[in-house]
Amino acid sequence: MASDEILIIDRSNFVKDFLKEKFLQSGFDVLTSGDCFDGLIKMKNHFPDVVILDYVTLKYADINFLKEKQDYKAIRDIPIILLANKINTNTVYQLAKYNITKIFSKPIKFGDIMRSISELLNRTVIIDETPCQLDVTINYDTLFIDIARGLNGDRIDSLKYKIRELMNIHRIEQLKTLLIMVDMNLSYNNDYRKFHNLIHIILDTAKTEPKFLKILTKSKEVKDFLKLNSAFKDIEVTDNIESTLEKLNINNINDYIVPASKTGKEDVFLWTNEISEKGAYGIDEIEKIIKIAVVDDDEYILDFIKEVLALTGYKIYTYSKAGDFLENVKKEKFDLIFLDLMMPKISGFDALQTLNKSGNKIPVIIFSALSQRETVQRALSLGVKSYLVKPVDSSVILKKVAEVLNANI
Repeated sequence: MASDEILIIDRSNFVKDFLKEKFLQSGFDVLTSGDCFDGLIKMKNHFPDVVILDYVTLKYADINFLKEKQDYKAIRDIPIILLANKINTNTVYQLAKYNITKIFSKPIKFGDIMRSISELLNRTVIIDETPCQLDVTINYDTLFIDIARGLNGDRIDSLKYKIRELMNIHRIEQLKTLLIMVDMNLSYNNDYRKFHNLIHIILDTAKTEPKFLKILTKSKEVKDFLKLNSAFKDIEVTDNIESTLEKLNINNINDYIVPASKTGKEDVFLWTNEISEKGAYGIDEIEKIIKIAVVDDDEYILDFIKEVLALTGYKIYTYSKAGDFLENVKKEKFDLIFLDLMMPKISGFDALQTLNKSGNKIPVIIFSALSQRETVQRALSLGVKSYLVKPVDSSVILKKVAEVLNANI
């Protein structure tokens, strides 16, 4: 019996290659196309069972792809799964008549896509359901990988494509790497296999020499695993961020934060597309709106960030007291937090420690006038995703928000 066939239409090679690899592993036949015209030809010649279509590729097509598909009877009923970063509800309603059965937001959540394909084709597939938070950024010649909660095989596999994308953006051929593992305790067998894959992806894709791969963790299991593999003997495991940065020759921590009115190399979009429409919604839940909390005792700063983010379609909550924020965060589910450090009664550091103790993993961007090395290191050790130094351009804020919101695979 012939295998089910999936056609992927996406101008991003990184996304196409990742999806193709994962679908092939699950036993599907896979076709790929970089534009809608070629994709339409492949649909007419091969009659795939499902099409996965990138919204930006569709938006910039030289043909009316959806209308052409609708008018060609033999392919009219082929279901489409649409991948997009932002899309407004009016567009969603307009697309509904073209047999678009699902719309998923980027960054890609492969498990959700695979579940949809399983339902469409009535086929059982194996999905790694392990909770996992995985963030990746490049600062100058250093790759920062932050992994927490657990090891998910699909997300680890996607890492090599994200690293390649970032290296291509930054035009870097070789990287040093800092792997930060929070709340991680490896179990034998399955976790060790995933961790082995994670290390090899870093070494092979980022071309990191083992002596320039440092792992920041308190996990004894990680240390024990590395001891069992002679190829990893030069990889150092430590729980001291300051000494780790020094060993990677990161002597000036201020080079790794965004200073006043500077747009640095670190401001990149991870696995996103360029379309951003006023009033846009996250679309794996069409009516869901991104919620951002801004915590600062300076009313001017609260108004400034709220104004900067006004056209994004995000819902902004402002707090002049950290205590009020900590009380509300128990009830409100935020997607991102802007946090000042120097505030009366409850400081930003106090707030970070409270969030960590409660197990809250909301990404945090520090927005502070403090730029001393020790302050930045302390903030990084508490798990913040980025550190902006006041004052800063509005464009930098927007780029950093996009990066942090889209960094988690």
